[in-house]
Amino acid sequence: MTKKKPLFILGFDPGRDKCGIAVISEDGKLYYHAVITSYDVVREVNFLYKKFFLKY
Repeated sequence: MTKKKPLFILGFDPGRDKCGIAVISEDGKLYYHAVITSYDVVREVNFLYKKFFLKY
């Protein structure tokens, strides 16, 4: 039996100076969370996209 790859969901809470960002699985398990500067959003999303194989 083949294992189904989990579906990951990126959560994003934008702010002027800082943003909240999280990755959860479809069953609600938290895999990553952080508060980052707004300046670092693009770099962080690119990192998470590659790490968790996120789809747009």
